Amino acid sequence: MIGLVLAAGVGKRLAPLTEDRPKGLIELGGRSLLARLLDGFQAAGVDETVLVVGYRAEMIQATLGASHHGMPLRYLVNPDYEKGPRLSLWTGREAFQRDEVVLADGDVLFAPTLLDRVVQARAPNAFLGSPGFLDTGEEMILYTASAPSGSDRVVAIRRGVAGPPAAPFDRRAEWVGFVKVSRDAGADVAAVIDDMVRNGRGEGDYEVALDLVLPRHPFAACWTEELPWIEIDFPQDLQAAETEVLPRIERLPPR
Repeated sequence: MIGLVLAAGVGKRLAPLTEDRPKGLIELGGRSLLARLLDGFQAAGVDETVLVVGYRAEMIQATLGASHHGMPLRYLVNPDYEKGPRLSLWTGREAFQRDEVVLADGDVLFAPTLLDRVVQARAPNAFLGSPGFLDTGEEMILYTASAPSGSDRVVAIRRGVAGPPAAPFDRRAEWVGFVKVSRDAGADVAAVIDDMVRNGRGEGDYEVALDLVLPRHPFAACWTEELPWIEIDFPQDLQAAETEVLPRIERLPPR
């Protein structure tokens, strides 16, 4: 299993904090966001992690090095990182062609067992969602429908401002930023994102590529179930991470 981390962005909304470092190297409780994510990958049994970097790429490489507790790290550079994350997914597409992948955003603080839920999900493809969320329109929303097996199948993923999909759905949840992708579905994701970029549609949200493969590959939804997490985009997110989310994580029992 390969971990694929998208960590190329500038993090402009966190300026001036990100003027001298990428967002993934922001520290909380003495550990950077990326180091915490790599801890989770290594503990979950991920064999290798590929990090797509861009803004201050050399700083990330120098800080994290070539391995993390024995798990090899590889770096791919997206030189056009200011055009949005879709090109970062395109830069890392080769991972989907090699093995099962756990795709992760590099700006999430989370309870470690949340990553375990995605990696250990019985379904070969699985998103992690949080049903109880404040809908501001900026969130990436998972739309799910009950499957005959009794599980929840993701029928669409899109930013809230785009509105609901045409496909029938029973439930909405905020996507946490982690998804497990099988080799078959991953080959499709790689082909879709490659086609988009080669046809001049390289800017924008990368989740569009995931949405396009959902009719062809079943993706299950697993849930946070009140375990703490937060995506850090704005100064108020960072404050909440420091004062609310991290203390809750630290009070949890070990894995």
